[in-house]
Amino acid sequence: MTYTHENLTLNVTTLNPDYIDYMGETVLTLDSDFVAELVENCCAFVEFFLQYQYEELWDELDRDEDAIIKHFKDLNESVEITNSDAIIAVYEYCLYEDRNFSLDVSTENISWAIHDTLHAIHDTSGCTIYVESSIEKERILKSLEITKDLFPNQMPNWDFLDNLENEYHSRFNERIDLEEFKQYEDEY
Repeated sequence: MTYTHENLTLNVTTLNPDYIDYMGETVLTLDSDFVAELVENCCAFVEFFLQYQYEELWDELDRDEDAIIKHFKDLNESVEITNSDAIIAVYEYCLYEDRNFSLDVSTENISWAIHDTLHAIHDTSGCTIYVESSIEKERILKSLEITKDLFPNQMPNWDFLDNLENEYHSRFNERIDLEEFKQYEDEY
């Protein structure tokens, strides 16, 4: 299935739509040449991708961005991005470029791809991604609304939503109410 916002199209494959995981495993697959472009032009991607997911390479090449760019240009294969902040940085980069992008993403539930896109649209500035409880609550609710409207057969199940409520409470020490989406599941 595809989700499009302006110039960014996500080709979404669900890994396991019934999996119960608050964070939702997401894998964004990019061509290594595009990864090189991101290293060159997107400081948030460098911070979250290289420093957290490719830390060994980052250290091995002495944090030399030119060497890292060359590494990815020479790699000539797909690269999997699994750090959610790096994925948000990629989406944000794409949204502000003057060309169209079509990216392949695998996730536990399409609502996570929408959720990360909403963060890219509303919560990024330069090398910073802003997330605090009210922002996260708003993004979760909006992504579930969009999923309900555009992909009703892909709505997360009750267990997923219960777990999401619990994990949100654990992370922010406040509650999020997802009952309206649990009731929606009864309609299907």
